[in-house]
Amino acid sequence: MQLIKALLKQWEYVVLPKSEWDFLNYEKDRWHDRRRHIVQHPPVHGQLDIRLAQTQARPGEQHIEIARRLILAFDAASKDEADESIARTGDDLWTVIQRGELSPFWSVMERKDPVALSDFLQHFGENGTGFGGLTFHQDGYNQLKDESHIALSYFDKAVSLAEAMGCLPCENPEQGRWGENLYMNADKIFNVVEQEFGATITPPQHTTGVFGIQTSRGVFHYRHLMAIYAAWRIREMLSSASDAVCEYGGGLGAIPYFLRMAGICDYTIYDLPIANVFAGHFLMNSLSPEDVVLYGEKAGADKIKVLPYWECRNAPDKYFSVAVNQDSFPEIDEGMVRAYLEVIQRTTRNVFLSINQEGEAPIPCGGRNLNISRLMKSFPSFRRLHRSRHWVREGYVEEVYGIRGGNDMQKIKLVERSFV
Repeated sequence: MQLIKALLKQWEYVVLPKSEWDFLNYEKDRWHDRRRHIVQHPPVHGQLDIRLAQTQARPGEQHIEIARRLILAFDAASKDEADESIARTGDDLWTVIQRGELSPFWSVMERKDPVALSDFLQHFGENGTGFGGLTFHQDGYNQLKDESHIALSYFDKAVSLAEAMGCLPCENPEQGRWGENLYMNADKIFNVVEQEFGATITPPQHTTGVFGIQTSRGVFHYRHLMAIYAAWRIREMLSSASDAVCEYGGGLGAIPYFLRMAGICDYTIYDLPIANVFAGHFLMNSLSPEDVVLYGEKAGADKIKVLPYWECRNAPDKYFSVAVNQDSFPEIDEGMVRAYLEVIQRTTRNVFLSINQEGEAPIPCGGRNLNISRLMKSFPSFRRLHRSRHWVREGYVEEVYGIRGGNDMQKIKLVERSFV
């Protein structure tokens, strides 16, 4: 037996006792079952008639000039990061991702070739990624690769979005309407959502390509639906269209894209320099290069500013009406998150919107994801005004914090109005 084990080890096989094999199978089945519960509407009437589709990237008219601007901004940020960066206490999930799945990015940037960069950004993620946020292709959200389950999980979010906005009645398992919303026509769902949003919700189809639900409006990724919900909530919290908004960890920039469709233009993203490249590419090719300001360029109140994370410290006191973080603070080094919260309480006059998970999963570099609600308790200047399960994504929590000082009653009224 020892000889057999030694031979198998040379071929990189391991012999397990039956008890351990049974445990691994149990954990596999348990995880498989767990992934089936990412939807909020059970398919009580069987499989959905929802089609999935994928669009292909097409270069925009100014894609080369856009790539040149991205290279210049990234080079400037790379030179300044060592002196300007907010101190971190250790690695986090995004340092792991940058060294891993995003490693091809660095060789592209070293070439300083705008054609190569544009091509890389257009096609990044087409074969799937293990993480989300920088692509509208299939990502780690659906670890069950079954297309019927993917269609269910995506469309479930469209239905949840319509329910959140009051376009569809929430179903009641105790009485009355039940199991019907999930089987409504997809185009009808998106029609009523757009009507309530008051602006176009059609996402860009060819900036990077999109995988998701096929509709008459185009293809919708689940992150589009998350962004539309966040944009709707933010807009309801603003007292006027001229109010400024900032986002920490903006990913591709889908939230400011949809807000701009609704007439909210003064938006600032603070993120990693590498993420700034992806966001700048998406926003400038989806909107117009003139609508976006990159690091080192002249800003304007009617522009979307895409800036490296340390630039948040240069924002004027109480400049922003709303600060938002969606699906990123738990994955960031705790020291950096604390630094961000210190900046938010200085630069934001009304509310901080947090949409995050609290699973506290272990991360590859050691430690666990943060619980933001627990972390907020160490910041007495933030007063929690609202906490609920997130309408659109199962397992996520939405919290709204007022920032002490100034007109607290005005903040409360803004939050209350956003739920009417």
